[in-house]
Amino acid sequence: RVFTYLRPANDLMRKRYPYDISRRRAEVAGLKAAFKGADFTREIAGASTAAPIFVTGLPRSGTTLVEQILASHSQVGGAGEVGYVAGAVSEAMLAEGGGFRPFDRVPDARLRAIGQEAEARLAALCPGVPRVVDKAIQTFMVIGAVRVALPRARIVLVRRDPRDIALSIYRNVFPEGTHCFAYNLRDLGLYYRLFEEM
Repeated sequence: RVFTYLRPANDLMRKRYPYDISRRRAEVAGLKAAFKGADFTREIAGASTAAPIFVTGLPRSGTTLVEQILASHSQVGGAGEVGYVAGAVSEAMLAEGGGFRPFDRVPDARLRAIGQEAEARLAALCPGVPRVVDKAIQTFMVIGAVRVALPRARIVLVRRDPRDIALSIYRNVFPEGTHCFAYNLRDLGLYYRLFEEM
């Protein structure tokens, strides 16, 4: 019965915020190709020694709950969704003319700067806390790069039954212009498959 109301509501949101899943598919394919054969054990001289905890996964998978559990520890602070690292790594990998260049061609200096900037941002949000949690859901797109830029970081990938995630996403209204894949069941399924691929 609830779908009697959810479908028209989501159709209206979809009309207001059109979404093309092929763009996400191209992004995932591009990053997979750019990361293929990459050396994620490479060590960078002067890399940040910070040890943040990245909590990542799809929206509605439980990332907020996991962040709250971790942040309840006396040595851990929750910074919320900072999201700097995934965007900075993707930007560093952009190739001239579009697409992504191989990860191994991203200069050490650039990755060192990303790690140091991430450390500074998290320290500013949670001063004096030994471990900071960044609940940045898109971090799963660049997990290997995080290992290089922040070698002491830990990543918690939160998973949940795809049916539960899809229903939870479909029945929620997100901030305007975000998670635009959420308003179509086919796109939701494909988006989940792309998450699994990555």
